[in-house]
Amino acid sequence: MRFTGLGYTAGLLVMLLLTGGAASATEPTTSEVRSALCGPIAIPAQYGKDAAQGRQFLPIYSAIRYLHNDLFSVAVTISLRNPNPTHPLSVSSALLFGHQGEPLKDFIDGAPQVIPPLGAVELFLRNVDFPQHTGASMVLAWSGPAGVLPPVTESVMVGSKGSQGMAFNSRASELGPCR
Repeated sequence: MRFTGLGYTAGLLVMLLLTGGAASATEPTTSEVRSALCGPIAIPAQYGKDAAQGRQFLPIYSAIRYLHNDLFSVAVTISLRNPNPTHPLSVSSALLFGHQGEPLKDFIDGAPQVIPPLGAVELFLRNVDFPQHTGASMVLAWSGPAGVLPPVTESVMVGSKGSQGMAFNSRASELGPCR
């Protein structure tokens, strides 16, 4: 597994857990962001010209406000699950945006990451390494053979401070075409 420096003071620990797989996070350029959000989705040739494809929007939080507007830091686990029992899915981009819509990182570097049938890909963002964003989001581009179901994408946020604990989750929504 490979970890790369990500430009934050403490760095951002990102893990892509896929049997035998590895990924790194890179800072996307403006053209890469526009292409990932609205351009063609990288589709592996084996899926054919009638491949299924889509983009998902996932709300995530690295902090949540409580009491007197204080921030409660949480760690984020992002899970992409393939609900198809016989067909793989591919994820070609996973762009993280801050609470003001600024692109922070792309977690898929290079070739699309394959999610095997009934398999999962997990990204983990530690609460001590990730800036405190109460309105962060991720946009993921996926593809697969014609007729497949889209990935089930969720984020789980968990944190504790003293005797207090917090846990909540969020689920991705399929995005329509860019306009």
